Amino acid sequence: MGMEFIKDAVVQVMNRAVAGYLQRNNVIVVAVAGSIGKTSTVNAIRTVLSERYKVHIPTTAYNTNRSVHLELFNLPFATSFTGWIKTVYQVLSMSRGTAPYQVVVVEIGTDHPGELASFAWLKPQIGVLTAIAPEHMENFADIDAVAREEMSMAAYCDKLAFNSNTVPQRYVPDEVNDRVLWYGQGTEVSAGNYRQEGGRVLADFTVMGNELYSVDLQVLGPHSLDALCAAAAVATIRDDVQLAEVEAGISKVRPVKGRMQRLHGIKGSTIIDDSYNSSPDATKAALDVLVDWTAPQRIAVLGSMNEMGDYSQRAHREVGEHCDPSSVDLVVTIGDEANEFLAPAAQSKGCEVQPFKSPYAAGEFVAGKLAEGAVVLFKGSQNGVFAEEAIKAVLADPADQQWLVRQSEYWMRIKRQQFGQDS
Repeated sequence: MGMEFIKDAVVQVMNRAVAGYLQRNNVIVVAVAGSIGKTSTVNAIRTVLSERYKVHIPTTAYNTNRSVHLELFNLPFATSFTGWIKTVYQVLSMSRGTAPYQVVVVEIGTDHPGELASFAWLKPQIGVLTAIAPEHMENFADIDAVAREEMSMAAYCDKLAFNSNTVPQRYVPDEVNDRVLWYGQGTEVSAGNYRQEGGRVLADFTVMGNELYSVDLQVLGPHSLDALCAAAAVATIRDDVQLAEVEAGISKVRPVKGRMQRLHGIKGSTIIDDSYNSSPDATKAALDVLVDWTAPQRIAVLGSMNEMGDYSQRAHREVGEHCDPSSVDLVVTIGDEANEFLAPAAQSKGCEVQPFKSPYAAGEFVAGKLAEGAVVLFKGSQNGVFAEEAIKAVLADPADQQWLVRQSEYWMRIKRQQFGQDS
C-alpha cells in the first residue's frame, strides 16, 4: 500500500469530518474558482459579507483539496510526516467543536483536469466563477479543457455567480443557467465610470436596479471592479444583506499583497505592486492601469508568466505587443521566457527594453533610471522571476517590505537558492 494511497484515504476522513463541522454549525460556504482573480475576489467577498456576518479571516491561505482544511482552522502546512500526522489529529479534533464564524469564503484551485471535482465535499451554498482563461496550459489541452474544468464546480454549488466579462456564455451548460446570477458589464450587478479625481478612486455601481454613485474605492484599475461586483453578487444571493451594507463593504475592500497595491517609491514615485502572479489577460489589464496613470515617466517591470505550456511563446508576445512606446517609457523584463519572447515583441513596437535574469539586478537598474514622480508597475510569476524582490530597490521606506508577497523564510530560502542572493 503506497504512501500516496494512505494520504488520500486520510484526506477523505478529514473531508468528512470538516464537512460535518460546517454543516453542524450552519456555516455558509462560498467557493471561488476561476483562471484569474480568485484571491482578490475572495478578499472582496469576505470584506463585503463582514458587514452582516462573522466571516472567517484565515491566517493561512491554501487552495488545494489536501490543504483547505488548514485554512479553516488556521493551521500551518506540515513539512514532515510527523508534522502531518499531528495536523491530521488537530483537524479531526477541532472538527468536533463549535465554529467561531458564520461564513467561510474559500479559494479552490486546479492544476490538472478533475481537481475541482475533489472539492465537492465542501457543499458550497454559493459558487463564484471569476474567469475562463489560459492557465496551467502544460496540463490542459486547450481553452475548452480549461472551461470544462472550471465549470465542473457548478455541479456541487447550490447557487452560482459568474463574471459576464470573462466567462463566455457558450461554456455554461443549459441545466446550470437557472442557478446563475451574472455580474459584470451589462448585468444586474455591474460597475463602470472608474475614475481618479483629486487623489480619490471612484466608480459607479448598479446592484439589482439600485444605482450607487461615486463609491470611494481603495483598489486600483477598472479590472479590479470585477472582484467588487462578485462580492455584491454574492451579497445579493444572500438576500438578507442590505444595500447600504454592500456599499459600505465595497468601499472598505483593500488590495491584498502583490495584487494592484500602491506603495511609495523613492524620488516621489508610485509603485503598482502586482507581483503575486501573472497571466496574459491580467498583465495587459495592469499595463492599461499604468498607461492611464498621470506621471512624467512610466516603467513596466514584467516577469515571465509561468505554467503557460505550449501557449507560452504566444502569450509572452501578446503582452510585449501590448506595450506602447508612446505611453510606456521603459520595459524591464525578468526571466527566460519574458526575455526571449516578451522583450523582442516590445522592442518591435518601438519600446526601450532591458532584460534581466535576476529581479535584484532589475530593481537596481530601475532605481537608477527612475525620474522624479514616476510610476512603476511590477508584474510577474513565482519561480525564476519573483518580481517582488525588484521592488525592494525602489521602496521609499524599507519597512514597507512587510507589504510584499512571499517574504517568509520558506520563500526567501527558495529565492536565495535560485538567484544566489543574500536576501
